[in-house]
Amino acid sequence: MTVEQQLQYIIENMATKDDIANMATKDDIANMATKDDIYNSEKLLLNEMERLHNIYTKKFDRLSERMDIMQNEINATRYSNETVEILIKKVTELEKRIAELEKTA
Repeated sequence: MTVEQQLQYIIENMATKDDIANMATKDDIANMATKDDIYNSEKLLLNEMERLHNIYTKKFDRLSERMDIMQNEINATRYSNETVEILIKKVTELEKRIAELEKTA
């Protein structure tokens, strides 16, 4: 149901001045909000809610993107660290082999 349909439903099912004429004074009736007043207030509130929803959706999307970037950086760092560890092991092995070769030479 769209916002317009929701508002139309609310307006169609509201009590009118004629419906409550016997329950209120003329001053009360004169000061009551009309359907148009209520429709405009409801529309204003719904528009504001939609605006805030859009703002926070954009913020969430930006945070999600940043988290993806950070995850990629973490993975890259992890792979870099693993590569460095492998290279250190290889250098250590080569140093041992060189030391053995120097002893035999």
